[in-house]
Amino acid sequence: MPFLKVSENLYMVGRGTWMDKGYSNGGDCNVYVIVNGSELALVDTGCGDQSNLIVKNIKEAGLDPRNISKILLTHSHSDHVGGLGWFQKKYKVKTYFHHIKKSQKKYFKTLELSNFNSKDFQTCKIDHYLKDGDFLKLGDLEIQVMELPGHTPDSIGFLFNDNKKKVLISGDIAIGDQKNMGKGYIGWFNFFWGSDAGYYISSYDRLMRQKIDINAPMHGFPQMNSKDVLLSFKNCLKRIHKLCAFPQIGATIAFKHTNITKKLEKNLFKII
Repeated sequence: MPFLKVSENLYMVGRGTWMDKGYSNGGDCNVYVIVNGSELALVDTGCGDQSNLIVKNIKEAGLDPRNISKILLTHSHSDHVGGLGWFQKKYKVKTYFHHIKKSQKKYFKTLELSNFNSKDFQTCKIDHYLKDGDFLKLGDLEIQVMELPGHTPDSIGFLFNDNKKKVLISGDIAIGDQKNMGKGYIGWFNFFWGSDAGYYISSYDRLMRQKIDINAPMHGFPQMNSKDVLLSFKNCLKRIHKLCAFPQIGATIAFKHTNITKKLEKNLFKII
């Protein structure tokens, strides 16, 4: 089955190859659809290759992709926003993203918000800029915006109530405990795109106070009860503290050491 029903009104309709076979293109992040009546919100768009597979999965879940009224973005890495241009063009849909894109048009090169795949490259329009505490309406469903920096400065999560359960779509800040990967898995930490250990810690502190029932990360699988969610957040926090013991480590993946990374490295651990 090429989709996962996470909760009453949340479906995972895209997932890349991440330790096992995914639901869509191997380069995709998790892609979710929030449902309220006939109205849909797409959360992240995958990498932009084979976006039609995501559409196919939406249909397989018994939903109509023509009812997508909003695209919500968790952060601007290419595996999350690469398909944005394709979905905007096909469905003429409004896009919602972090306010940092309004104030920092040029940001880091890797974070330019673009449709990014081998066949097409175009700058994509953001229709609405979001800040912490904003609420979005999907029909009568309210979705709260949470700024969750750490993985990137522009990371946000989306929090809503679904059938008496508190559900968080958390982006890459807290992938959490994953059967095939271990405990406390986090999105790739890298100075190059602005990862910040202090902000990671403050985001986890905030999340642990929320009493969340379901955590739906953008890689791996969701944690499906409040006990597992809280334990995952605690284990993510432990992982970051371990990383802080080695401040010379600028990344958990390799990138060229540039002036940008040197500047970030100078300021990264001052909060801790």
